[in-house]
Amino acid sequence: MPIISEGFPERSRKANSRLAIESRIHAALVDYSLDLQKRLRTGLAADALALESAELGLSYIRDDTARTVGDWSSYPGVGDATFAGSVLRAARGDKFIPLYVGAANIVFGRAGSIVEAGAPVFEEVAGRALEEWQADQAYEIANGRALALYEACKTKAQVTEPLAPVKLDEAGFKEVATAQTASVVSAGWIDESKLTGNVTDAQSELGRFTSALAFTGRPVLRLTDGEVASPFANLTRDRIYVARKLGQRDPPEVKLQPREYQSLRDSAASERSSEVMDELFGTAALKARYGFSFPSREAAEKDAANKPASS
Repeated sequence: MPIISEGFPERSRKANSRLAIESRIHAALVDYSLDLQKRLRTGLAADALALESAELGLSYIRDDTARTVGDWSSYPGVGDATFAGSVLRAARGDKFIPLYVGAANIVFGRAGSIVEAGAPVFEEVAGRALEEWQADQAYEIANGRALALYEACKTKAQVTEPLAPVKLDEAGFKEVATAQTASVVSAGWIDESKLTGNVTDAQSELGRFTSALAFTGRPVLRLTDGEVASPFANLTRDRIYVARKLGQRDPPEVKLQPREYQSLRDSAASERSSEVMDELFGTAALKARYGFSFPSREAAEKDAANKPASS
């Protein structure tokens, strides 16, 4: 198979020649676009511009269709965000679209009048507006019922302080819920590490509840045993929950990965190392073993021991 190899100097010469040609074409188009801009301002007709473009071998496109910025961004052949911005600025300004070099074309021209966006047609949004209003009203009603249930729980638990925890046993919580015509569903044991919030799995009421826990209800998991949480809604606000924590238990199986075991081991070794250093070189050890006394060091260690821990 014969192979023809073109050396670097030859390729460089051809590339420089092409760049020189493209540079002259660009400069000529810049000069022509500036001259055209002046003549358009003095009344150059569109028909004359079309004939002139044909004589010069340029493509002339007249598009009187009103388009949005998004439409100009996807305009065939030249559309992108930069071109759409040029059209919008020209429509708001002197109407002339400056020379724009796209991926496949070089474009310049004149923009028409700009049509400001107005209010949508009522018929187009009436249905959606009604749906959203109904959803808001349903949420307000449901939220009011949930707040009433929570207040009834506070009354049952004889809680008067605003921030005091509300604790009820299972029977008392069911009694209050029944009186408020609310249904009680037990979620059973929930593994917090498995709360992914996957909405696609939330087909049942229990699934919807665990999905809400993952997104907006995680404070419920921090409650103490028997404590009732204030109402919380899911992301779509079509469910509102008043939850009571039954309790917590250790997982049936603790799975440690090698890196987790290594972290625990290193932490224990570090703590033990600090204890050994205190036993050998701490002020108490040195004083007991050798009778040494270090007042400033003893004061510093005493202050550190009495300092409250920060979290």
